Amino acid sequence: MCEAPNNAVGQFHGALLWSGQSYALDIGHLLLRGCTVRNTSWCYGLVVFAGRDSKLLMNDPAPQSFIKQGHLDKMIDQIVIWVRL
Repeated sequence: MCEAPNNAVGQFHGALLWSGQSYALDIGHLLLRGCTVRNTSWCYGLVVFAGRDSKLLMNDPAPQSFIKQGHLDKMIDQIVIWVRL
Protein backbone atom coordinates (compact mmCIF):
# COMPACT_ATOMS: atom_id res chain seq x y z
CA MET A 1 0.00 0.00 0.00
CA CYS A 2 1.31 3.45 -0.81
CA GLU A 3 0.28 7.00 -1.56
CA ALA A 4 -1.37 7.87 -4.86
CA PRO A 5 0.94 8.92 -7.72
CA ASN A 6 2.09 12.54 -7.33
CA ASN A 7 4.90 14.85 -8.43
CA ALA A 8 6.55 15.29 -4.99
CA VAL A 9 9.98 13.78 -5.73
CA GLY A 10 11.27 14.40 -2.19
CA GLN A 11 8.62 12.47 -0.29
CA PHE A 12 7.10 9.01 -0.27
CA HIS A 13 4.99 7.14 2.27
CA GLY A 14 3.87 3.55 2.04
CA ALA A 15 3.83 0.16 3.71
CA LEU A 16 4.92 -3.29 2.59
CA LEU A 17 2.84 -6.22 3.84
CA TRP A 18 5.02 -9.35 3.82
CA SER A 19 4.32 -12.65 5.56
CA GLY A 20 1.78 -11.08 7.88
CA GLN A 21 4.09 -8.24 8.94
CA SER A 22 3.93 -4.59 7.95
CA TYR A 23 7.10 -2.64 7.08
CA ALA A 24 7.04 1.16 6.80
CA LEU A 25 8.46 2.63 3.57
CA ASP A 26 9.66 6.20 3.09
CA ILE A 27 11.80 8.19 0.64
CA GLY A 28 14.93 6.46 1.98
CA HIS A 29 13.67 3.17 0.55
CA LEU A 30 12.77 4.55 -2.88
CA LEU A 31 15.08 4.54 -5.92
CA LEU A 32 14.04 6.87 -8.69
CA ARG A 33 14.50 6.10 -12.37
CA GLY A 34 18.12 6.15 -13.45
CA CYS A 35 19.57 5.31 -10.03
CA THR A 36 22.25 2.64 -9.70
CA VAL A 37 22.57 0.23 -6.77
CA ARG A 38 26.21 -0.46 -5.88
CA ASN A 39 28.28 -2.24 -3.25
CA THR A 40 25.67 -4.85 -2.38
CA SER A 41 25.54 -8.58 -3.06
CA TRP A 42 21.73 -8.73 -3.44
CA CYS A 43 18.67 -6.53 -3.48
CA TYR A 44 14.89 -6.98 -3.57
CA GLY A 45 12.96 -4.67 -5.85
CA LEU A 46 9.35 -3.66 -6.31
CA VAL A 47 7.98 -1.29 -8.95
CA VAL A 48 5.82 1.34 -7.26
CA PHE A 49 5.03 3.83 -10.02
CA ALA A 50 5.64 3.17 -13.72
CA GLY A 51 5.01 4.95 -17.00
CA ARG A 52 3.19 8.26 -16.82
CA ASP A 53 2.56 7.71 -13.07
CA SER A 54 6.28 7.88 -12.23
CA LYS A 55 7.33 10.79 -10.05
CA LEU A 56 9.87 12.09 -12.57
CA LEU A 57 7.38 12.22 -15.46
CA MET A 58 4.72 13.84 -13.26
CA ASN A 59 7.30 16.43 -12.16
CA ASP A 60 8.19 17.36 -15.77
CA PRO A 61 7.05 20.97 -16.38
CA ALA A 62 6.43 20.32 -20.09
CA PRO A 63 4.79 16.90 -20.40
CA GLN A 64 5.38 15.19 -23.71
CA SER A 65 2.41 13.98 -25.70
CA PHE A 66 4.43 11.15 -27.22
CA ILE A 67 6.57 8.35 -25.92
CA LYS A 68 10.26 8.59 -26.76
CA GLN A 69 11.43 5.82 -29.07
CA GLY A 70 14.90 4.94 -30.20
CA HIS A 71 15.88 4.24 -33.78
CA LEU A 72 15.68 0.47 -33.26
CA ASP A 73 12.16 0.69 -31.78
CA LYS A 74 10.93 2.72 -34.76
CA MET A 75 12.51 0.29 -37.22
CA ILE A 76 10.96 -2.75 -35.49
CA ASP A 77 7.55 -1.05 -35.53
CA GLN A 78 7.85 -0.50 -39.29
CA ILE A 79 8.94 -4.11 -39.85
CA VAL A 80 5.98 -5.44 -37.82
CA ILE A 81 3.55 -3.30 -39.83
CA TRP A 82 5.14 -4.46 -43.10
CA VAL A 83 5.00 -8.14 -42.07
CA ARG A 84 1.32 -7.88 -41.10
CA LEU A 85 0.41 -6.55 -44.57
